[in-house]
Amino acid sequence: MKLIVREFLSSMKERGELDVVLPDLLSEFRMHVYSRPGLGTRQDGVDVAAVGALDRGGNKKVHLLSIKGGDLDRRTWQGGSPQSLRWSLDQILDAYIPQSIPPEYRGLPIVIWICVGGEIKESVRRDVSGYCEKQKTKDIEFQEWDGDRLSDLFLRGLMSDKFLSDEHRSVFRKAVALVDEPATAARHFRRLITSLTHDHAEKPREKLRTLRLINLLLRILIGWGRSARNYEAPYLGSEAALLVAWQLANSHLRKSSKTSRDIAFALNLLVQSYLVVSEEYIKGKIIPHVDKYHGLSMAVSSSKSLDVNLKLFETLGRLALLALWVEQFLAQVPQDDTARREELLVEIAEYRRCLKSLIEHNPVLVSPIAESQTTAISLALMVFSTDRSYHSFARHWVGQLLACSRYQYMMHLQYPCIHTEYRLLARHPSRRDDDYRKSATAGSVLYPTLALWTACFGGTELFDEIASFASAQLAHCTLQMWLPDESSEPNLYLGPDGHGAAVTGIPLQEGSVVFLDLVVKECRLSDGLFKLSAMQFGYWAIVLTACRHYQLPVPPHFVRDRFGLNQPS
Repeated sequence: MKLIVREFLSSMKERGELDVVLPDLLSEFRMHVYSRPGLGTRQDGVDVAAVGALDRGGNKKVHLLSIKGGDLDRRTWQGGSPQSLRWSLDQILDAYIPQSIPPEYRGLPIVIWICVGGEIKESVRRDVSGYCEKQKTKDIEFQEWDGDRLSDLFLRGLMSDKFLSDEHRSVFRKAVALVDEPATAARHFRRLITSLTHDHAEKPREKLRTLRLINLLLRILIGWGRSARNYEAPYLGSEAALLVAWQLANSHLRKSSKTSRDIAFALNLLVQSYLVVSEEYIKGKIIPHVDKYHGLSMAVSSSKSLDVNLKLFETLGRLALLALWVEQFLAQVPQDDTARREELLVEIAEYRRCLKSLIEHNPVLVSPIAESQTTAISLALMVFSTDRSYHSFARHWVGQLLACSRYQYMMHLQYPCIHTEYRLLARHPSRRDDDYRKSATAGSVLYPTLALWTACFGGTELFDEIASFASAQLAHCTLQMWLPDESSEPNLYLGPDGHGAAVTGIPLQEGSVVFLDLVVKECRLSDGLFKLSAMQFGYWAIVLTACRHYQLPVPPHFVRDRFGLNQPS
């Protein structure tokens, strides 16, 4: 286990990684972290500041951490820039200690920690030791934390036997070792965090430790995925961790105790971890290739058309979801912060452009094979809906989805079906006869969803085509929409099937006006969505993340609210 942690620490960057996990480590040793990244700008060479006794029975001291990722060599020790470690240490001695230590902690002994994720190279060992010996006083001492020492501290603290049993460690080692087998690695990781939640999540303090431990384990998984250049397991693991963490933490978000505030902060760190891997995956692996014809389709390492189809719709949903998370953050930025709002609007616009280009350059994205792919389609249409200049393209895409699905259906080819298991999708259609086709299309959320978006985008003729196809060819099919209900909390976040309610008897043949009236009425009568904790706290992107992760249809309330359809006509 130490080797896994040691390798993880050596690969971590200083900013946004080491300085995120180290405060949690200090907190686990009952130290009060009074300055950490994310709560303000960096101050005079100090990345993290805490007060307390590192060892039980020790004296209370002020601990000032200056952090460097990777190994410490001549360039990072004294490279002539403000980013060098010696520059930071000088700033601590000259500015931070005289001016920035809180008044209540002045007079306490001070420890300046040189923290590196890797090792201190022999080429600078004497320089570092000489500097520390020269600068130390009776009130100021210097200590070193390299990757080896930090690994020991993590295994003593957050990852101790008390919180991470031998069975937990075994499961986690499997998740890390199989990072190149993403589905298996993600399954082990989810099993681990679910077990941790059940084992150590009763009291608030236990919940806090569990959240910090989940974030640390996720960061390790991300680090190993990054090293292997495979973000699939970290992505799936980060989604699962976010949803489990929300269920664990949401009951404390309105409480004012220190532990509850720490729980809220730990949850925020898990959101950041999820966004780290999501952005690295999308910006590093997807966006550079969206403008290449068949660029991403060819990148799927399989000769089977089913694999290409499933992976491209999966990618579509992930890209759209990241754009919607940025939209979530935009809604939280004050109106007078024009610079930040403009920055986020530009980011959303770029994701929207990339979605359009992804669809245009990968024709497989007009040919869904599974009803579950409706979720990815809805997420993409949500992104297009906020810019009227994309409405025409959205209508055109929906028309292509209908035309291709209808052709595949009529010709007994790979039309959208209710199957979710890969082995069944691989054989679909296993027979080319009406009986099989009816059983494979016994229910559908795809066509009502396409009809809903078409009606909202103003595509009257296209809506009539959908209604005509449903009436003539899908009379046997139960057209339906999914709505959360009182059973959806907490099942939405933890994933068991069988929650929510279905609206059936959808009257497409009566026209778009009657259909929209039905949708508005059902949304008004079913308030289960707005009773979800994530919605009550304004984190609607978590609901969409759960829908994407578990392949649940996007509730029609989101479509209604985007187009202001608040009352029946």
